[in-house]
Amino acid sequence: MKEQMEYASIKTISMLFDMGKTNVYSHLKAGHFEAVRVGGMTRVNMASVRNFFANAPKVKFEEKNA
Repeated sequence: MKEQMEYASIKTISMLFDMGKTNVYSHLKAGHFEAVRVGGMTRVNMASVRNFFANAPKVKFEEKNA
């Protein structure tokens, strides 16, 4: 069984969720994501990111008749 990462860099979060690094920092500042600083590096708690997306409003798409 593959273990999930507990913490990831800003760059990794940016790539995994297709958002800019500035957007990641905005979510951190707003308190949506949790992070720690280790040796000058910021590491984002992956559980907090997954929780944020799991609780985001759902979008309903309707098919348009052609």
